Amino acid sequence: MKLLTVLIGLIATVCAKAPSPIGARTAAPDLRVSLERDDSKPHGIFILLTNRGTIPLWVNKRCAVGGENQSATDREIVIAVLDEHGEREPHLCRTRISSPKDDDYGTIAPGGTIRTAYDVARCFPGVRVGDKSIEVRFQDGRLDPPLAPGGSVYVSRSANVATVILKSDE
Repeated sequence: MKLLTVLIGLIATVCAKAPSPIGARTAAPDLRVSLERDDSKPHGIFILLTNRGTIPLWVNKRCAVGGENQSATDREIVIAVLDEHGEREPHLCRTRISSPKDDDYGTIAPGGTIRTAYDVARCFPGVRVGDKSIEVRFQDGRLDPPLAPGGSVYVSRSANVATVILKSDE
């Protein structure tokens, strides 16, 4: 009986020290996505990922842009075009993106921001500016991301969706 108690205690100790499984360590409320217009281009935007928390965040810094119609493993920024009433337009994103690699991941320090320039026309050729809005969210679809370094937390998605209005044709 004493041997059984010792074995149960040993197993409990090993299990308590085992690392959390990948995907179980998320901190989505700390990561925010925002958008800014790039006034130098009619369809230009800047996509910003900001760590608003107090610990480093481990994210896919590649920030590949794609539509909802694309495989979740091939893009991190999900983009949609909205009409003047806020309804999604039936555009299909037409970019070719490969799956992310381990070295695409990195940390964003507390208060730090990743800024990515993007031309919406790359994903949605033929979209007219008008009073369109662009909506984006960050969502890492990779099922097996590399382990986050000690002291940082893996984040698979942003805590929000961001929207920006494109420049109207004048």
